[in-house]
Amino acid sequence: MTSKGDKAPLFRYEYVRDIQSGVPCAHLHVHGHRDEFAFAMQDGARGRPKARKRRHEVPRLAKFHFPLGGHRFRPCVEDILQAVVEEFCVDTVDGWRNAVDEGREEWRPLQLLAAVRDAPNVAVRALDELGYKIVPPDSVPADNQGRMRAY
Repeated sequence: MTSKGDKAPLFRYEYVRDIQSGVPCAHLHVHGHRDEFAFAMQDGARGRPKARKRRHEVPRLAKFHFPLGGHRFRPCVEDILQAVVEEFCVDTVDGWRNAVDEGREEWRPLQLLAAVRDAPNVAVRALDELGYKIVPPDSVPADNQGRMRAY
């Protein structure tokens, strides 16, 4: 999302698999100044921008809801798209919400699969608690300690 007349984004998400130490592998950069956010947050004719105008509320950067991936996962592009629609009231086409929901529904199982690969023993424990009977392989994979400790 960029402010009007500017090529720099208001914000961007990054994930870098092999990041340098001291920097989290998944992180958010906020480029926009609070004034740029405030302008974008009041520039819509419906939704939250309209409600803010009706209440004579000054939009603040602290009121922007940055998506973080739902209850368990990293954000997907669909989360960002919905945030832009909800917070900035950008124009949409019919069916946008269903497309966003479907994309999110496809993304989250991939995140779960990755998490299970990082901690298969935790996954076995959770499934056991749900009543599943798990037959371990001949060589039980270890949890990926590097991934489980990553910043």
